[in-house]
Amino acid sequence: MFFSKKKTVSVDVMNISAMNVSTGQIGAYIKALYQEEGFRHIGYRFENQDGLCRFIIYTLPNQKDVIQYFKDRCPAMVEEKCKQSVEQAYEWSTWPNGFEEIK
Repeated sequence: MFFSKKKTVSVDVMNISAMNVSTGQIGAYIKALYQEEGFRHIGYRFENQDGLCRFIIYTLPNQKDVIQYFKDRCPAMVEEKCKQSVEQAYEWSTWPNGFEEIK
């Protein structure tokens, strides 16, 4: 059991600039995807990548429709949609395996 592979909890689907997008806007964008596309189980995290502020959007590995949705879009499209979103409050849900998603 020394070399047991760690199970993947999430898969990154998009990486966008966080310079002109607030956490309230990205949360509103994800909640809009829940409403408009019927998606579930999407979250994001903030990262500093070589001095650049980035939002990383992720989902569960079995969410093929969410994964394909983001494959069909470039980061600029997603960033623009986030910028157009009106900030709103949202809550996080954490699973026992550590996966965090926007409710």
